[in-house]
This record gives sequence, structure tokens and C-alpha cells, in this order.
Amino acid sequence: MSDQNTPKFSREQFPTVNLDFGGATQKMTWDELADEVKRLTDALEQATRWIPVSERLPEVEPAHGVPACSKEFLLIWPRTTNCQTALYFTDCGFARDGKALDWVTHWMPLPQFTRSPTDA
Repeated sequence: MSDQNTPKFSREQFPTVNLDFGGATQKMTWDELADEVKRLTDALEQATRWIPVSERLPEVEPAHGVPACSKEFLLIWPRTTNCQTALYFTDCGFARDGKALDWVTHWMPLPQFTRSPTDA
């Protein structure tokens, strides 16, 4: 494709951009848009990053002296050829089907389930 057929736009011609977020329009400058794209990209990278167990473990709060169990996590466990899910307990670490898993090297929280607009 030739550059001659590509329209050329400049910030001077269009100093702002209108973004439509499902009916809510927001006007931004190009610099504000670039900052917002960077912020969202950084947040996405952080949310989908594998966390080494040497860096930190999932946060859980014990309740009434009973070892607490966190929500499910994705794991990298060298004894398998794929990722698995498991729970994290304060007393025994990662476990699946009632058995403690050793040699877990990395983990990440599972994403939140999506909800349909009709879910209350």
C-alpha cells in the first residue's frame, strides 16, 4: 500500500479525540490518550504477570485461628506439562484435591468471572 493513499492527520488539525465508552463520550488530548493507553497497558501486564513464589505468596487472612484458604490460583508446577489450578492455604501452601503441592514455582490469580447484564 502506498503512503500516497494514506490520509495524513496532524495534532494541529485534530487536537482532541472523542472516545465512546458504551454511550459515554469522553474528549481527550492526544497526550492524555497516550497516557491512558500506557496506564491500561501497564495494569494489564501487572494483572496477567506470573508471580514467582520467591517474590511473594497469595495474601490470605486466617479466621478464628483456623488456617485460611484463599481463592483459586493458576500455577506453574514443574511436575506437570501444563498450568493447573489450586488453592492456597496458610498452613500448607498450595494444595489440590486435598494434597499439598510442592515445587510450585509461579502463580497468578484467576481472572474474575464475567457477568451478564441480566445477572443480579
